Amino acid sequence: MRRRFLAAFLVVGGCASTPVGQADGGGVAGLAGRWRMRTFEGRPVDSGDRTEWAFAGRHVAIETNMQRCAGEFAVDPSVTPMHMDVTCGGEHMHAIFALDGERLIIKIGGDAGYPGDFRVADGYDVHAFERTHGPDEPDGNAR
Repeated sequence: MRRRFLAAFLVVGGCASTPVGQADGGGVAGLAGRWRMRTFEGRPVDSGDRTEWAFAGRHVAIETNMQRCAGEFAVDPSVTPMHMDVTCGGEHMHAIFALDGERLIIKIGGDAGYPGDFRVADGYDVHAFERTHGPDEPDGNAR
């Protein structure tokens, strides 16, 4: 449960990655906008459990029912699956992500390193999101 909360409350940090707005490998620029979590660990999310991420340039805003967090993020689109380095409250985690049009999947690997695939496994969190606002729509950008 603690990992799920941390995973839903991320600030993605820099390392040797490329800002999303400067890369197009695998459609990375397509992250811009607001995304709502639809499944966690392969199970549908309760309609009352709201987790949303908004991306704009290097900025990300993450909102849950309980809190809001804003920060910066970067990715490495040169590897498959694409990598993200994630920092929350000084804790560093590694993630992979895949973007397919209006669907975004993020798997967070914690201190175990970058996950190799998107299968649900102990020690990793898998989130599936659906775009709710595009980058040019109201409330579509990270603030």
